Amino acid sequence: MFNELFNESKQKEKSFFRFLQLKKQYNPLDYNKKDLRMIHKKLKSILEHPKATKTTFTKIEQEIIKKIQQKTKENNLNNITRTQAYLEVYKRNPNLHWAFLAHMVSRNGGWNMTDLMGEFLPRLLNYEKRLATFLMLESANALIFHDAYPQLLLYEESLRLKKNLFHLLDAFHVSKFVRPFWELFWNDPQQYTLITIALIINEQNHIEKRVVLNPKFKEKVLDKFYFKVQSLLQLNQVIFPMFSSHQSHKMELVGLTVQNFSNLQERIEVGKKLYTVLFCYPNYYQAITNFSTQVPHTGSRVDYCPELFSKKKSTSSNYKTQKIIGSKLKKGAEPLFSPQLTQIWSNIPFQSTTHEDWFSNLSSMKYFKKIKPPITLEMTHNYCQALNKIELAVMAENMLFED
Repeated sequence: MFNELFNESKQKEKSFFRFLQLKKQYNPLDYNKKDLRMIHKKLKSILEHPKATKTTFTKIEQEIIKKIQQKTKENNLNNITRTQAYLEVYKRNPNLHWAFLAHMVSRNGGWNMTDLMGEFLPRLLNYEKRLATFLMLESANALIFHDAYPQLLLYEESLRLKKNLFHLLDAFHVSKFVRPFWELFWNDPQQYTLITIALIINEQNHIEKRVVLNPKFKEKVLDKFYFKVQSLLQLNQVIFPMFSSHQSHKMELVGLTVQNFSNLQERIEVGKKLYTVLFCYPNYYQAITNFSTQVPHTGSRVDYCPELFSKKKSTSSNYKTQKIIGSKLKKGAEPLFSPQLTQIWSNIPFQSTTHEDWFSNLSSMKYFKKIKPPITLEMTHNYCQALNKIELAVMAENMLFED
């Protein structure tokens, strides 16, 4: 055991020094401040002179709207279909940075959903609590997709027809906040930083009242003690697996920790930092895209670490000794159960909610200040520490139950 812990410590040290080297390659995100001032004026004008939503569209426009609505419905079946749909859009349009960020964050949403029926959490939480947590995660995932995916498809339609179609955003009840950013991006496709940050702001505000402040989720999930101890649920970790060319299946993770999921400002700031993780470090970007393109998303953590996880349920029914030390299974121990999402959760029909626009003032413009790179991005050690902690919690629960 001592040797394993020593090797884990050395690995953490190597990861830190590797990060210091990669930090030298950091390419900061930038944007034209003049453009931002122009958007600020447009948004101010929108608030001062609100226009009624356009209800009449041409026949061609109606066909475009119907086609996008149908594609959105088809791909909003579950976390698997949404995650893949984001990736396909990004493959077709590499300047739509938000689509790739959404793909990777959505993978995390799927892993969190399957954890609820995986190795550890069923031993700590009853089914009612796990179901409530799943419904919250599913609602956030589906709501964001329902709002954002039509925007991405509308951009593609604009490209296809070589015509600005963003006046059609009203047909999808998209916040008026994003239209000036899309129009700027349409005129200058190199302004991908501003549209990405705008979409991060928009989507987090979009789920604020509908999910985070929704009484049924707030009372049953977010205000509960078990959710406040987020490290046990691993819901506070957003990880991006990497496949390097020389060692494609060794578990290497980068990412960030969300300290308070309930805080809107923190979710937005973490989203911005995750954006830098993906697009400001060339080596990270290549390794993460290697993973995303080589490994289809199933919701199982086997996707990024088959040495530690299995899609088959283990035969051992009790936890008297640890299975994992650091990032490795103990000799002879069975892998941790991590099922595929479609095997354990049924599709939840999407229900549209209120079309109220969250955009009522200019306070969100504060989020366009310069993004500071994270102090550390290495998450392999932190993730394994969280696994170790939750396993110890299961062992403690097992001992109490026996007593």
